[in-house]
Amino acid sequence: MQATGITFIVTLYFARQLNAPITTEEIIQDGGDYVLTPDGRYIEFFTCGSTSKNAKWTYIQHGYGMTGKFLKDFEFVCQAAEKYDLKLFSPTMPGFGWVRRLSLNRHSIHTLRSTGILDKLGINDFYVSGLSAGCVHAFTVAYAFKERILGIGVNTPTAPFSAENALTQMAPITKYLRIIMEYPYIGDMLAYLMSKMTAKQRMEAAPDVAKALNKMLRLKEPWMIRAYDGYISDQTRGVVKGHRGWCDNMYNINEDLPFPTNELDFVSEKGLNFVITSAKDDTTNPPRMQQYWAESIKGVEIIHREEGYGHLHGSVPGCFDEIFRKMVGAPKKWERERDLK
Repeated sequence: MQATGITFIVTLYFARQLNAPITTEEIIQDGGDYVLTPDGRYIEFFTCGSTSKNAKWTYIQHGYGMTGKFLKDFEFVCQAAEKYDLKLFSPTMPGFGWVRRLSLNRHSIHTLRSTGILDKLGINDFYVSGLSAGCVHAFTVAYAFKERILGIGVNTPTAPFSAENALTQMAPITKYLRIIMEYPYIGDMLAYLMSKMTAKQRMEAAPDVAKALNKMLRLKEPWMIRAYDGYISDQTRGVVKGHRGWCDNMYNINEDLPFPTNELDFVSEKGLNFVITSAKDDTTNPPRMQQYWAESIKGVEIIHREEGYGHLHGSVPGCFDEIFRKMVGAPKKWERERDLK
C-alpha cells in the first residue's frame, strides 16, 4: 500500500512538470524553422508545397497529438498543395513536438500575431486549413485576419461542447477522455501516462482510428503504408519533449470559439470558399460536428468523403486534392489542363 502511494506521488510529480527545454539547433536539425515569441519561447514551424513565385501561402494546423512536421510525413498533403499552386506552413501546437507549453490564453499562439511567422515568411494574403482539432485554430486565425483571408478548407473539424448532439454520436471512450483531459491533475496524469504509450496505442483509443490503422496494416497498399508510417512517426514526435500538449490543448477543443461563430460569415460574404470534409463512419469527430459548423456559418460546404477510414479519411488519396481545389475555387478542368503542361 505504501509503495502504491509513493508511485502515485512520483507519477503526479512528473505529470505536473513542463516539457524539456527546446533549442533552435534541434529545430533546424529536424528540418524546421522557428520564431521567438515575446515571452521568450521558441515556436517551430514547417513548410512545403509549390515553389512558384505566384504560389499562395496556406496556414494549415495539424491535429491533436501531432506536430507541424506532419507536412514532412504526409507527402500527399504537400503534393495536393503543389497541384493547386499553394505553399503550406504549419506551426506546432503548444506542448507538442519542439514547442514548450505556453500560457493558457485560448488559441494564443495560433492567432499568429505574436509569433512573427507571417512576417518571417513575408506572408500577406493567405488561405487557412487544418485537420481535426487543428480546425478550431484555423477558424480563430481566419477571424483574426479577416482582411487577409483568401478562403478556408479543413478536414473533419471538431465542435465544442455546446454542440451536444455531436457529442452524443461520439465514441464513448473518446468522449470521456475529452471531458476529463481538461481537468487539472487528472488531465496531467492521463497525459503523462499516455505519453508513455506507443503512438499506435494512443491512437487506438479512438475505435474508428484503431479500425482504420489495422485496415492499413492488413491491406498494405502503398498509400496506406505511407499514411500509417506518417501517423506513427509524427505522433511519436509529439511527445519527444514531454506530455504537456495532450492536456494543455484540450480546452481549445472543448470550448466555443473566442468570438461569435457567425462572425465567420465574412468568408461567404466576401465571395470566398469555406469547405469542410466529413465521413459517416467518423466516431471521433462525428458528422454532426461538421453539420454544426455548416448550420452556424453561412456558405459552408460539406465534402462528404467515402466511408472506410473514419476519422483518418483525410489520408485517403484525393481528399486533400478536393479540399484545396474547392478552397481555391479551381474548376476540375483546371487540374486536367495543369497536368497536361
